[in-house]
Amino acid sequence: MLKPKRKITIKEIKQDPLLETIFKGQQYFNENKRLITRIGVGILLVVMVLILFRSNRSSASTEADDILASAMSHYQAGNHNKAITDLDMLINQYSSTKSGETALYYLALIQMDAGNDAEVWKYADSYARNGLSPSHRAGAYQMLADLNEKEGDYSGAANNYVQAANFSGTEILSRRNLLRAVNCFLKNGNLDKADALIMKLEPKDDSLDQLQGELIRIKSKYLVLKSNL
Repeated sequence: MLKPKRKITIKEIKQDPLLETIFKGQQYFNENKRLITRIGVGILLVVMVLILFRSNRSSASTEADDILASAMSHYQAGNHNKAITDLDMLINQYSSTKSGETALYYLALIQMDAGNDAEVWKYADSYARNGLSPSHRAGAYQMLADLNEKEGDYSGAANNYVQAANFSGTEILSRRNLLRAVNCFLKNGNLDKADALIMKLEPKDDSLDQLQGELIRIKSKYLVLKSNL
């Protein structure tokens, strides 16, 4: 005949560390049941919101990518007005996506082709400061430098060419932008900064430098200006 189960006493619980831990946990839960339930529901709601946010963000990114592809198709076909319409939509409705950000760069390019300097500056400056793509940032800084030169601001142009060099994807592009910066510093009369960049541009070995001829020409111009001081 089965004997009835014996109840575990409080004294026995206190003598067994495992049983004591379980007992205290159960006691705490009973005393704080409503608080624990609220915390659990709160955590569940946060998780659900995060899942919905990520899902919506992914959907927005996909839509933005499609619109950017459409804009690029119009741009390459020479339909700049349609490209601008798509790019404006990206900036206004999908600014938080990568494609929405990239739209700033291509709008600057299109406006530069159209000769709309104020629009070029607005979009290129925004992308140059915050863009994700180093090559696009280099291009944005080049556009800003071109506008500076056009306005006779050679100091600003030189600084923007230096920034373009910092983000250029290849050494030759970086060196070409630094040469442009030197030329602008010379036009501005800032021979010290020009000299510092010329020293930086000197080849580190005897390998063939594609820009060696341009560097020699710039150095000659620098020496002439320095001799006239």
